[in-house]
Amino acid sequence: MTLVGPCVLIFGDPATGTDYGDFVTNIVQNPPEPIVLPAINRDYSASPSRGYSITLTGVQESLEDGTLWRYLWDNFNKADEPVTWSPLGAGDVFFEAKVASVPDPQVGGAANQHGTFDITLNLVERPTIIANPLVTPPTGVTEGAPGSFTPSGATPPANLAALNALGALGESSTAWALGSYVVLGDNSHAYWNGTTWVAGEAPAP
Repeated sequence: MTLVGPCVLIFGDPATGTDYGDFVTNIVQNPPEPIVLPAINRDYSASPSRGYSITLTGVQESLEDGTLWRYLWDNFNKADEPVTWSPLGAGDVFFEAKVASVPDPQVGGAANQHGTFDITLNLVERPTIIANPLVTPPTGVTEGAPGSFTPSGATPPANLAALNALGALGESSTAWALGSYVVLGDNSHAYWNGTTWVAGEAPAP
């Protein structure tokens, strides 16, 4: 069974936007309500592609900048706002769409408690599934002990198979020197032998 959360919720450009997932306790993507014509029994709810939405429960931890509540408040009524989210957080499946108009959030609640608020983000069209936009795949590698992937901040490949799927990453036919290696996402080591990536650390020639 795959568990939901912690989620990712980013407005605007996912490469530079703030992730408000820590302020969300529940997030659901809703399809359009069925529109069935009598005697035809065919659902026309996606013609045109309208009626999709996201409903979420947010934590009103504070009203300061950097919180989900404050983002919604400051951007109230903003049209066609890009939004990227994933109910699985660290998973590889993300959704992207545009919020038709940023809604006004509720404020208040029980005394001496962090309040919560429910809000619906109506979307312009059906969401699109995209690859994880928070992962920067490496385009190169620097030999060392350990070596590093480039550009700076690139996400190491998950394992040896993922590393080999990226190809040589600019390496030549020269094998790495004794003891050189890179650390992969599963904390294993790998090195370039002149033709492919191999598990472990480079041996003596």
